Amino acid sequence: MIILLFILLSFCFSLEAEDVIDRPFKQSGAIESLIDLDANYDELILVQLDLANDSLFNIVDSNIPDLNLNVGPATYHRIFPTEEFNRLTDIISSDTYHILKRPYTLPNNSREYWIEIKQGSQTHGTYTEDDAISYTCDCVGGASDCVKLGWYSWYNPLDYWGEAWWAFDPPFHTDINEIRVVVTGAQCDALPIWSETYMGMRDQNGGWSQDYELSIEYTDNIYVVPEVWSEGMLMPIIGSEDNYVVDEVTLQFFYTCQATDAPNNVVSSDGSYCDYVDISWENPNNSDEIVGYNLYRDQRVTNLARNLIIKYIEMIYGLP
Repeated sequence: MIILLFILLSFCFSLEAEDVIDRPFKQSGAIESLIDLDANYDELILVQLDLANDSLFNIVDSNIPDLNLNVGPATYHRIFPTEEFNRLTDIISSDTYHILKRPYTLPNNSREYWIEIKQGSQTHGTYTEDDAISYTCDCVGGASDCVKLGWYSWYNPLDYWGEAWWAFDPPFHTDINEIRVVVTGAQCDALPIWSETYMGMRDQNGGWSQDYELSIEYTDNIYVVPEVWSEGMLMPIIGSEDNYVVDEVTLQFFYTCQATDAPNNVVSSDGSYCDYVDISWENPNNSDEIVGYNLYRDQRVTNLARNLIIKYIEMIYGLP
């Protein structure tokens, strides 16, 4: 017993003495791994695979290798044609997967696509009761702006819990076609048995709306997430008790806007005044989504245009 304790203490001291963990980046498979983007399918199904251990992972990976499950046990989102989905249901039980959307349509018909990347250290907020938040990249080589959630101490075999969330403010939109979140990071625990790092979307009450298990490997974890708002923004939240280093968090926002008609009866004064030109117009019929107009002079927006936008917003919202 004494010898075993000495070995464990020696091992833990050696971990603190030198950086022995270095996780190389592993390319993750795409959500569309099974899909030929040029093919026509009768139906597509968006599925969440909860492959929390090696056994489940190996069963799915060996039977449907084209899924490109490249980063070991984790939660995966994949798009299945009907035939491949039927194969999946034959090899694993229904409690290890669930359908996110059926039928599913790829978001490539969106009018607009918006993307924003936050560095790991650009947190909107954090939570821990154990001081288990540190701004370090630890085992993630090549990164320089990270946050680490959880920590490990040689004298205590328990890990400690840390949470962080990031805020994204997408552009004005009429409809949302799809929201994707990409978490780039790695679990920096010395002896990971399984991943104990999770991602969800922070809701209006500060709680979690989902639970996706991130891979231990240094990789991109890619998920299609529901429309869940917090403080008027979209906030992916990550929690870990196993030293998970967040390198980057990316939000991809596919959306459409209602097309509006041009203003009617645009009229300008012609030589009537010495020092200004009077311009007037009538709003088009479908003007509910219009928040302002830009007026350009010599290809530059004028102060008048900015003042008109302010006045228009004041009129809509009844501001003084």
